[in-house]
Amino acid sequence: PPGYPRGSGASGLACDIVIRNLTKGPVEIYWLPPAGGRKKYTVLAAGATFRQHSYVGHRWIAVREGKIVARYTVAEDHPLWIIR
Repeated sequence: PPGYPRGSGASGLACDIVIRNLTKGPVEIYWLPPAGGRKKYTVLAAGATFRQHSYVGHRWIAVREGKIVARYTVAEDHPLWIIR
């Protein structure tokens, strides 16, 4: 959809990422596929943690009330995404 960044390709290197929501409200977690668009994975409550399988180079966004509040690109040396 317009306003959402395109995804990026993966390196092929699989990993698990940990997502922590340190905000005061829930956020929707979306993966941005390389072809564009977005795929919803979960709603993460305030204070909650979620583990997700992904690949280095994959891009993710956190959305609240239709607006992107955080972005994350998976890196081999940084598998933790803290949403503030």
